[in-house]
Amino acid sequence: MVLTPTRVVMFTNTFEPMVGGLERSVASAHEDLQRAGHSCRVITPRFGEVRDSRDGVLRLPALRGVGRRKFSIPLPTSQRIRHWIEALEPQLLHAHQPFLLGDTAWQLARLRKIPLVFTHHTFYERYAHWLRMDAQRARHMVVDMTTQFCNRSQLVIAPSESVRRILLERHVHTPIEVVPTGIDVQFYAGGCRTRARAALGLQANDEVIGHVGRISQEKNLDYLARATLQLLQMRPRAKLLLVGEGDRLDQVRTRFAAAGMSARLVAPGTLRGADVVAAYAAMDLFIFASQSDTQGLVIAEAMAAGVPVVALAAPGASDCIEHERSGLLLPATARESEFAAEVAALLADPARWRTLSAGARSRALLYSRSACLERLLAVYQQTLQRYAPVTRCATGDWDALAPRWEAAWRPIIEKLGVALRAAYVRPSLETPPPATHS
Repeated sequence: MVLTPTRVVMFTNTFEPMVGGLERSVASAHEDLQRAGHSCRVITPRFGEVRDSRDGVLRLPALRGVGRRKFSIPLPTSQRIRHWIEALEPQLLHAHQPFLLGDTAWQLARLRKIPLVFTHHTFYERYAHWLRMDAQRARHMVVDMTTQFCNRSQLVIAPSESVRRILLERHVHTPIEVVPTGIDVQFYAGGCRTRARAALGLQANDEVIGHVGRISQEKNLDYLARATLQLLQMRPRAKLLLVGEGDRLDQVRTRFAAAGMSARLVAPGTLRGADVVAAYAAMDLFIFASQSDTQGLVIAEAMAAGVPVVALAAPGASDCIEHERSGLLLPATARESEFAAEVAALLADPARWRTLSAGARSRALLYSRSACLERLLAVYQQTLQRYAPVTRCATGDWDALAPRWEAAWRPIIEKLGVALRAAYVRPSLETPPPATHS
């Protein structure tokens, strides 16, 4: 497909060197767009003392080291952003979160009369426990704010079909297109099992069950730890390779130590590049229990390495895995004992494992970076073709000031209204109030 060169600026509150699906999604899209001859820039806060080697990344002054994941919160620097954007004259803006720099992206798109695309990377209500308020009210507030942001955008990208359906159920009226994040299939298929196991201190005949990702409450790591401990009792050669860091890592270690299984837990921390490819190569099976992921990028990476995935059915996992072809999907309500039993049965059946491994490699091809980039560019072009900026009749100074007033205050007023509603009305996530589309 031949597409006209596109000029786009992406806004993200999290970016490299942070490690996660969202950060990799933005980085790969930025790199692929530039490589394909399109103009793409990224606006993000500063993280630590990082200096970018890649072109086209603007790091904003920020409050650094906030919260458990050491987030950076961008400081107001609207003039600097405007000057940077004016030099590119983008055709559209692309927000990757509905808060902070997401609102900045919407304001600038409104003022410049260009479309805003928003990618719904995650179910933000799964992180509402970080807010110091009633859990149900916090979750409803986050859902409502995200829905409003979707309906202020000109197009919403869902990483999977199941996410698109959920957004429709939440009264998102903006057009929604499914565009997964692409992976370098050949890169993740290139690991050497023998060298990888030796480097990680694993034996050739170990049965290695692996997980890659943030080790946190949102990823359901407590469930996986309990299920794996039951598995280890059934399979004496089994070990857990847990790649990543997070607030649940110490609890997992403590749980394994209490069960006398510390020697069967391998936790090398966060791995990048060739090291994470080696980790996938060392695995026999990949396990996944998250209910918050919208795509499960690590699932596609594991499949590219030929590692069958055993996962709980959830948005993202259900779209990525073909049950009994590239892995196993268990009901979201499956008990830890049922999860452990399914993994043990697969380990005990080499012929079935080989069938699923071949199916996993084949399935991963759907998530190649080239295929996903082509889809993203097509979505950009569709948005540009159907976007019609809001215009007003010139009836005085107010018509010149109104867009600026709306851009500055509408996000604040909407979020204040949601917060007040959450504080005084007992909400139900199943029937959120509809948000206005503009």
